[in-house]
Amino acid sequence: MNLWFRLLNMLLRRPWRQSVDPFSTTVVGMRVWPFDLDLNFHVTNGRYLTMADVGRMDYVLKTGAFRTALRHKAVPIVGDVWGKFRRELRLFERFEIHTRMLGWDEKWLFVEHRFMSKGRVVGVVIMRGVFRSAAARCRLSKSCATSACRNSRRHCRNGCSAGPTVATA
Repeated sequence: MNLWFRLLNMLLRRPWRQSVDPFSTTVVGMRVWPFDLDLNFHVTNGRYLTMADVGRMDYVLKTGAFRTALRHKAVPIVGDVWGKFRRELRLFERFEIHTRMLGWDEKWLFVEHRFMSKGRVVGVVIMRGVFRSAAARCRLSKSCATSACRNSRRHCRNGCSAGPTVATA
């Protein structure tokens, strides 16, 4: 139930109005609530993954990937998730989730969620995911994997716009 309140709170801020580059880092601020805690009174490991979902949804909305996925009738699917926790988050502590795309290949997108509190890294979650439509798996173009594609308003040497492009396989 906690995820729904956080997701609703994020959606009320209308992140799709703040368009960002696919290589940008998006930031979502949160606070630790009593239902996030385990018996040791710090955030349970599974809750980090749930909060990363909210950060990822914010990223997908701000970068416009959600619109592209809808256009191709594709849904995002998480393949793997890996987490490393450095420091605990305590009750009522404020923190931020910094989300950015690490890269992609023909099938997978790799996304990093960095949990920050008081200027320090608390934990890192890496997600490997794919977009899938009813017809087929969506292929991601590698033609923009050049360093020239760092700004969505520019075009790379291959003539495509920056960031991964989705094509139905």
